[in-house]
Order: sequence, then C-alpha cells, then structure tokens
Amino acid sequence: MSVISSGWANFSYATRNLMRRPFFAIATVSILAIGISACGSVFTLINTILVRPLPFSDFDRLFFLDGAENIFYLYGTNTASFMQQIVQVRSVESSSAFDYGEADFTGQGEPEKLLVMRATPNIFSVLRIPMVRGNTSSWDNPSINGKSIVILTERCWRRKFSLDPEIIGKMIQLNGESRTIVGIAKDGVGLLVGGGEVSGLIPLTPGEDFFHTQSVHYEVICRIRHDFESRTVQDELKSLNNLLREGRDQANTQVRLIPLREKVVGKTGYLLFLLSIAVGVVFVVICADVSALFLARGVERKRELAIMAAMGAGRICLVMVCLTESLLVSMLGGCLGFGLNLWLVGSLLPELLLHLQQGFCVVFDGTVAAFFFAISLLAGVVAGIAPAVRLSFLDLNELLKDSGPGNASRRVSLGLGILLGVEVAAAVTLLMGVG
Repeated sequence: MSVISSGWANFSYATRNLMRRPFFAIATVSILAIGISACGSVFTLINTILVRPLPFSDFDRLFFLDGAENIFYLYGTNTASFMQQIVQVRSVESSSAFDYGEADFTGQGEPEKLLVMRATPNIFSVLRIPMVRGNTSSWDNPSINGKSIVILTERCWRRKFSLDPEIIGKMIQLNGESRTIVGIAKDGVGLLVGGGEVSGLIPLTPGEDFFHTQSVHYEVICRIRHDFESRTVQDELKSLNNLLREGRDQANTQVRLIPLREKVVGKTGYLLFLLSIAVGVVFVVICADVSALFLARGVERKRELAIMAAMGAGRICLVMVCLTESLLVSMLGGCLGFGLNLWLVGSLLPELLLHLQQGFCVVFDGTVAAFFFAISLLAGVVAGIAPAVRLSFLDLNELLKDSGPGNASRRVSLGLGILLGVEVAAAVTLLMGVG
C-alpha cells in the first residue's frame, strides 16, 4: 500500500511540475512523440510483412519449388508429367503449377487489362483458399466445363460487379474467350505473383499460348505434410533431381524448397532491417535530446531536490521522483505518437508499403498497440534515468549553502557533454549508413 501511495504522490508531483512549465512539457512531449511514432510506423510495416500470418491456412507448410521453371524450359518436360514426378515425393502432400499475365477483360463495364493466373486443378487444395461464392467442383474436375471457366477474386467481384449476389453463372470474356464464372475466391493469391492484384484464376492448359507471349514462366508451389520437415523434403528432392538429370547435359539444374514468406518478402526484409536501424538511431538521438533537457532543467531544481533530501528523502526516492516525471512525459508522447501513427496508417504508410512490398494491407492490431506502450516506457526510462541518477548525487551541503550554479552546474554540464557526445556519435553513424 505504501508503494502505491508513494507512486501516486510522485505522479501528482510530476503532473504539477509539468503544468507549472507548459513550454517544457510541450517541447519534450512533442519530441518524444515524433521518435515514438517513427518507431511505431516502422514496426507497423514489420508486423504487416514479417509477423502477421499470410492469408493461407497453415502457410508455414507452403513452399515454392525453386528451379522448376528451369526444368520446364531446359528439359522440355510438360506440366502434367513433372507434377506426377513431384507427387512421388512422399513428404509433399500436394503441389500446383501456375503462371500469370495480363488479359483483356470485356463483358462487364469498361474493357480493361486484368492480371489473371493460370493454375493446375489442385491449386485450391494446395493454398486452401476459402470460397466466398460458388465452389471449386468445376475447377477440380476440368472435364465438366473444359477450360471455359473462371474464378474471380473477391476484390475483382467488388470492383467490377459491385458484389452482385447473382454473379455465379454469368459470362465474361478474357482475351476474346467466353468463360463462365463458377466461383468467388478470397483475396490473397496476388502474393504468389509479386503482390499484383490478381483478378481471376483459370485452368492451366499446357501448350496453350493464352497470354500471347513467346515465353512461358511456370512457378510451382507445394504443401508438405505435417509430419515432415522442410529438411526432410529437401533430402527427398535429391532423388528427384537425379531422376531429372538422367540423360541430360544440364546437370547443374536442381530444384529446392523456398518457404512461402521468404519467396514473397524477398529483399524487403533486408530493407526493413536497414530502416529499423536508421529509426533506432533517430530514437537514441531523440531520447538523448530529452535527457539533456531534463538534465538542464535539473539545474533549476537542485535546491528543491536538496530540500527533499534534507527532509529525509533517500537517493532512491529522488531517482523515482525524477524518473516518474520522465515516464509521464514519455507516456503522453506515446499517446500523441499513437494518434499520429493512426493518421499515417490511413495516409502515408499504405503508399510506403506499396513501394516496399505489394500485396499486403497495413494492419493496426493489438501487437502494434503493445509495441507503442513498450516503446513509450523504454523512452521514459532511457530519457530519464541518466538525469535522475545524476541529480541524485548532488552534494546536499553545497547546494544548501550556495544558491548559484556552483559545482552542481559543473556536474550537470559534464552530463550534458556526455549526452551531446552520444547524440553526435549516433548522428555520425546514421550519416555513414545513409552515405
């Protein structure tokens, strides 16, 4: 109970001090808000791209089969026979080949070019994409309607058909071919094609030049069984590589597994790592700035702290008094930074995400909110601990005898010099990284 009452007393004291010095409070809160918002914005991007689950069931079991496109090209292996060879790998539960390109869309609204994916029949069993309308029975058995079917994505259904509930069975034309809409699939397949906005999926017919291009670039994605690890699958693929190399001169071509997230993210993870370092350096500089302001303000409060010490306040008590004030400032800055980040999520962050990695939508969830709380506490401790400890070591007798700056001012000046050195070092590090 004494701890709670002591904490409340320190909080009330810190609040009164800040209200007596509004310009100091506004300056420190604003500086910290900028640093906290910058850190929070970068973490929002990291959370969206690297932390949150991908929009596929058990996405960690999905792998790209790197090198398959080279086999299609170099060995002349058609899609069906190569997929049959992959099925022989016991650890692979299912696999699907696909390619993609632009197709002329007509039959609803203005004609335009849409991104379309062609895939083998079991693409939905591999990705386990939920259907919003219709089903995949026609897709799983292409002999029902042949190749004259198409499954639209939910985004295309919303944009081109205004969520028409009677969409199933309607006809559209892709590259001049009439196709029947048999289903609406959840969005997400765009991640497989570099984040493009895939509008529809059609069955893959080997040898058909649907996109009217000279070259065909196939990708293969597979789902491994729950009781196998990727290393085991890779070992099993060695036998497949040996089988594919029989009688071939191109013995340097092989297939290997790449996790879905690694394939989708690519170099974006490295860019986010560099961005995190840069923002971290800026955060250190901002904390040093605020720490210097608290330390400089401590010169004015030296007699106040000396009187508190004379009345029986211990060194730990003085540290907690100063630290409570910095934590209060940092939490106010965190709230302001939180609001600023909410504005960025709706304006600037989607544009930045579009340049970094397409196919993702910025999400502000509980993880990001918890990060803001944690980074606000960290900012308060980092910015306030040095001034709090430094001021708690001031000489009581010297302060009571001398109302001028004296030795205390020199000690505080030493602390300011150290903080200035930290800022300069951090700024030089950031400039070197940029250069």
